[in-house]
Amino acid sequence: MFETIWGDAARAEVLHQRLLEWQAKATSEMKTASHEIDVSEIIKDAENTSAAKLCPTHISMALGHSVLNPEELRKRVVRQMEEHPLVHMFGHP
Repeated sequence: MFETIWGDAARAEVLHQRLLEWQAKATSEMKTASHEIDVSEIIKDAENTSAAKLCPTHISMALGHSVLNPEELRKRVVRQMEEHPLVHMFGHP
C-alpha cells in the first residue's frame, strides 16, 4: 500500500516502522478514566413503568420488528403449509 503512495518500498518500510513505534508509545501514554453515575432513579422509573402502557407500535419500534401473536403466527404457518405443501415437506434454505 505504501509503495503505491510514495513509490519507494524502502521509504515506505521506514515510515511503517516509525508508525509502529509511535503506536507503541501512544498506548503506554493512555490513562484509564472513569465516572460514577447513579442510575437507581432510572431503574426505579423503568420498573414502575407498566408494559401495558406501551402500545404495540412502541414495542415494534424498540425491537425493530413487529410483535407477533403466537396464535396468529401458528394459523398463518398452517395456512401456508396447506397452500404450499411441497415447500414445507422438503424445506428450503
